[in-house]
Amino acid sequence: MSVAMIVMIWWPAGTTGTWVQVVVFAVIGAAVLVGGLRATRWPVRVDSVAHVLLTGAMIWMLAAMPLIMGHAPSSGGGHHGAAVVATSATTPAMSTPAAVAVITWSLVAVSVVCGLWWLRRLFAAPRGVLHAGCHVLMAGGMALMLAVMMP
Repeated sequence: MSVAMIVMIWWPAGTTGTWVQVVVFAVIGAAVLVGGLRATRWPVRVDSVAHVLLTGAMIWMLAAMPLIMGHAPSSGGGHHGAAVVATSATTPAMSTPAAVAVITWSLVAVSVVCGLWWLRRLFAAPRGVLHAGCHVLMAGGMALMLAVMMP
């Protein structure tokens, strides 16, 4: 996810780069889901569900970014970086549709819950601290990015 966030700086929302990332995240999500269904221990299954939910949040952020940030999809705005500042001065802002706001804030809440799950795992198991810690940061980053993007 971190690499994808960096890559978003280089491609405007809605371009080929965005849709390549959506496909990659969909494939990753499907692979994690299949692996989670095969797991025999319930914590591993919950980990898999959390991964799939966060992957879905990432796909949502990629696909809906122009609407979330209040730019027309054809304006080229709605991606991270300096281009947002440049386009926002020349492109009139739209208001975020209510349904988009509800979905986005719901995914913020889901990301926070996933982060709390992994925070619990972080303190519950002495082994796997690095693994759980990375997931806490990933979930927190997803929640923060979606929240900051909302107008």
